[in-house]
Amino acid sequence: LASDLARRDWEGDPGFFALVCRSLALQSQFLAHTAESADSFDEELACAQALLLAGRFFPSVSGDELSAAGEEILAEILRRSFDATGRVTLPRPAGQLGLAQALVECLVFARGDFVRDVDANGKLRATLDTISGTLLPDGALPLFGESPVTFGDALTDVFSLGTVILSEPKWKKIAAKFGILPYLILGEHGLARFRSLPDIPWVPETCLQPQACLYRLSGPDSSAVIINARPPRNAGDHQDGLSYELEISGQRVVVDSGAFFAETGLQQQYFASAQAHNLILIDGAGPRCEVGSAMAFPAEVWEPDISTMGIRFEHRGYSGLGITYQRAWFRLENQSWAVLDRLDGTGRHRVTSLLHFYP
Repeated sequence: LASDLARRDWEGDPGFFALVCRSLALQSQFLAHTAESADSFDEELACAQALLLAGRFFPSVSGDELSAAGEEILAEILRRSFDATGRVTLPRPAGQLGLAQALVECLVFARGDFVRDVDANGKLRATLDTISGTLLPDGALPLFGESPVTFGDALTDVFSLGTVILSEPKWKKIAAKFGILPYLILGEHGLARFRSLPDIPWVPETCLQPQACLYRLSGPDSSAVIINARPPRNAGDHQDGLSYELEISGQRVVVDSGAFFAETGLQQQYFASAQAHNLILIDGAGPRCEVGSAMAFPAEVWEPDISTMGIRFEHRGYSGLGITYQRAWFRLENQSWAVLDRLDGTGRHRVTSLLHFYP
């Protein structure tokens, strides 16, 4: 992306530009031959983005081949990331943001009919809607999964770009600004378009997204709880099913601390464990994961009156102990929230409830 944006300046120095082109060509060809070995969503997405941009940088048969390789990877990612109704199924906020960034670059830089064939416009709209339904009232994403940073300008950039590309003013308030990267990509025309769109207030209303295993219950005066209903996929995954983040009156109170920095070794093992999330432990251990499970925890919603709302999930991770476990969240009057864990079973057990407060 940087090479594409700087190309005009670099072309003014033929020697330097030739050096850059050779370096990028070698890297791109290597990536095209090794991309199929990517073993994670983030790696696949990065490969697709790099190859699409490399194809744009080299306007030749080789560029067409690089673009085709990137398009093939991205098309497969999109196929897996949306359900039959066009809703985003990615459960991790960081993954949703990465997908939105890739779709923005696809809409701005992709060549040929690929944008139309995959409905990149519609998928970007659906992705940004999903992200906006997961934000805390202060406009931040929860840190479920491997999210050791608060995303910063990446979140505002993708919403400002989406606001302009899709002419959608409802995201302008989330974007808040038209930063350096959007300006480099869309230029003065993009900035003028951003400023011309009306300022629509953003209200983080209750948003239930079972297809993505993410739920937001909202209360009055900038209060909300974000619930992660994604079961762990395996024993090495983040054991954060039914962890949550809580913000009251615009202030973070409870945060998911499952990632603190780029994880390696023993730190990675700890921050992925149940001890690093807002969960319960029974006899010092977290719930067992259901290997291969792809479904969100079963949910039940109550709305007995205008000021009260609740949602309850059933977690099967303690069934090996003969214990059935349910967790429920209630939005009550006067900005009050209650979290209730219910366990039914036999025998004597020690139960620990973990809360990670905002520092």
